[in-house]
Amino acid sequence: MIFLKIIGIIVLFIVIFFMVIILNDIKYKIELTYRQCKINYDVRMSLFLSVISIVAKGTNEDIEVFVKILFFKKKLKTDFKQHRQNKIRIEGDIEGTSFHIVNTIEMISRHKEYLGKFISIIKPKYIKIEGVYGFEDPYITGILSGFIGAIFLLLPAHSIKLNPDFFNKVFDLEVKVEGKTRIIFLIGITLRFLICNAYENIMTKLKAKFKKRSKMGKIKFKSSDEMKFD
Repeated sequence: MIFLKIIGIIVLFIVIFFMVIILNDIKYKIELTYRQCKINYDVRMSLFLSVISIVAKGTNEDIEVFVKILFFKKKLKTDFKQHRQNKIRIEGDIEGTSFHIVNTIEMISRHKEYLGKFISIIKPKYIKIEGVYGFEDPYITGILSGFIGAIFLLLPAHSIKLNPDFFNKVFDLEVKVEGKTRIIFLIGITLRFLICNAYENIMTKLKAKFKKRSKMGKIKFKSSDEMKFD
């Protein structure tokens, strides 16, 4: 009985601790630079007046993650270091970005309501986004330029300077974001998005299937009428 009570107390403590974390405000600071197919980033999150902090920093080739509680700092083991595989993957993605940019824009446009809610939830107090982008194809670059302009209307106006290059393939980016949010809100909006997206995909497939069957039925009906006429 004593053992079960101890287990129950431990489980209760874990549940309370988890609930406090997801209900408490979390401050975050994100710094990211992308140049010549190399990413450098520094992500910091803190809660309980910085009593607990999580820090992740590194590049696309390596990353270090630390957890800090008061004056105690612990480095976590990660499997993100994959010599040059990440760099090769990113270079390949950039080469084929222009082929998928239109589909990506269409997908985000369909879910712009969730994007607006997500931005309001993360509550960025400071935003700095500067850089140059171009995909050699002026048409694709122009579409992306208009889309970026529309997205920036949802963000606080601090320092946002993204300039399109209509004649060269280039992507240099510097991002700094600071703010605070609550995990419970992020979990809620994420679950709602996943459920609605799954529902839309199912309905799209059902409509396509129904349309295909309807078309096949019309063809069979037309063929039977022609046979009767003959």
